[in-house]
Amino acid sequence: MHVEQADQWLHQQTRQSTRLLGTIFALKVLQLLAQLGSFWYFAKIVSQLLNYSSVDKALWYYFGAGVTIWASARHIAVLIANSYRQQVQHTLEQSLHRQWQHQQQAIIDRHSNYFWQQLLLEHIPAVAQYAAQYQVQLWLCVLVPLVVVLALWPLNWFIALVVLITLPVVPLFMVLIGKQSAALHRKHFEVIERMGGRFGDRLKALTLLSSFNRHRSEQQQLAIASDAVNQKTLEVAAVAFLSSTVLDFFATLAMALVAVFVGFSLLAHISIGPPINLFSGLFILLSTPLLMSELKALGQLYHQKAKAKAAADILQPILQLPANHNSLDTFGGINWLNFHMQRPSLHGKRLCLNPGDRVLLTGPSGAGKSAFLQALAGMLDASHNLKSHCVMLNQTAVILPGTVRENLALQKDFTDQQLIAVLEQVQLTQWFHALSSGLETTMGERPSISGGEAQRLSLARILLHRSGVVMLDEPTAHLSDKQHRQLVKLIQQLLADTTVIWISHKALEQDWFNRFWHIEQHQLRCAP
Repeated sequence: MHVEQADQWLHQQTRQSTRLLGTIFALKVLQLLAQLGSFWYFAKIVSQLLNYSSVDKALWYYFGAGVTIWASARHIAVLIANSYRQQVQHTLEQSLHRQWQHQQQAIIDRHSNYFWQQLLLEHIPAVAQYAAQYQVQLWLCVLVPLVVVLALWPLNWFIALVVLITLPVVPLFMVLIGKQSAALHRKHFEVIERMGGRFGDRLKALTLLSSFNRHRSEQQQLAIASDAVNQKTLEVAAVAFLSSTVLDFFATLAMALVAVFVGFSLLAHISIGPPINLFSGLFILLSTPLLMSELKALGQLYHQKAKAKAAADILQPILQLPANHNSLDTFGGINWLNFHMQRPSLHGKRLCLNPGDRVLLTGPSGAGKSAFLQALAGMLDASHNLKSHCVMLNQTAVILPGTVRENLALQKDFTDQQLIAVLEQVQLTQWFHALSSGLETTMGERPSISGGEAQRLSLARILLHRSGVVMLDEPTAHLSDKQHRQLVKLIQQLLADTTVIWISHKALEQDWFNRFWHIEQHQLRCAP
């Protein structure tokens, strides 16, 4: 995604909440004015005390009121900003979960588990942080210099002019460093995602690595990946340190110039502009850091913006994937002309399917059979997709860490008799009676269930949640020949009256099917 697209997408995250951001900005402005007012009355009080005169009681009241308003406005602004940040983060997480629900295996398989973890734990919070703070801070950095310079000008126009001249240097270096920071954040995420994915894959394959005695070589590869991550992390940290150092240097330099000028003016060694007394000098010294602190805050948030831009490059394409629009419970058949999809490239002149048809989909490995089924289900972008509810049984059954009941019901209401009956239909009676707590048995992260039993449990789900079309993507690929024959016989028996599209590289009874589709060289050919 181009930089302009990332900026537009990030801006859209704040466009819908302009009023809320305006409220935060108004509170920040109130905080600024109260802070300046507190500094003004504090300088008055100190100057009267040092002149050995009695302090006007009204000044104490004004000072107390200013501090109270300052603290209250700041506290309320922080609460609203945190609430808005959590709202943005929750909205983005919901959008991501909707994409997972709609695209399912089609989107999950595109990236490693570590990629999705980083997306939830790092990138979405980075975007939410940017949306809640950066825009408001940008507005403040436009207003605060104007207010502070106007407040300083009547006291001493030369100091106001010095502050005004030093201001552009800070955002200039901030922009120059920030551009490099965004690119480094993107590269940093890439190497972290690669190492995390590699590490997760190796954990899953520990038994296989042990069988082939590959521990030492894999350890060396992980060490190389770790060194690459360390290098990119140091580069990001170096840019962040440089950004902070530059901002601190110029802020300190500007403050030093102001402090030296005020000191020499009080000693009557310098006389440029209106004379400076104890009150005006103290107020100037208190107010100038306020201006620099807002610019430094923007500099820190500009680094956050660079991180959010890197996150937008990854997050925006995922959240804008086409949604699954399947909505009808019954399947009424299709008669499509010129079916096509781009990724992977696939074209079919005519595609016909009637309710109750049983289709055998064949083709060489990598031809795009699984992607074609995902496109039919609306998980991938294609010219056509089924408008009825459809379910898919893949090579590896999905077993949730919840109870047996939760794995079968999937948040719908079924009686115990219905659940037990469907387990009997898929020939899991013996397995069910061996469970310690029946339907309330927790499956856990590593359930004690064989591959064939897991596929039967998935088949039980399909029978419970009746759908217009059932898609089978090599459900017996990882089963033994005996388990393959048993599961095939069971599927053909239980789904005899259902519209089925079946991919299999293993032998199936041709007589059971009435349609045959074949994919090869990006072409889908259909035979009645």
